[in-house]
Amino acid sequence: ARALQQISDLPGPRCCKRNLFITILECIEIVRDFFNVNLGANAAVGCDFYEHNKQCQKTSCPFYTGT
Repeated sequence: ARALQQISDLPGPRCCKRNLFITILECIEIVRDFFNVNLGANAAVGCDFYEHNKQCQKTSCPFYTGT
């Protein structure tokens, strides 16, 4: 539910990569919060698939890595 809320807060059309990144990062937080296990998600997550998605929101996406 927490991941779905974050996904619904973002503007624009759906994006499989963006939704997957959000879900994985949220799951990592849940595991840390409930089980006190750090899965080590300290690295910044970036998406290089924007060239393949004509509907990419680019700078409105938290994972956009283009210029």
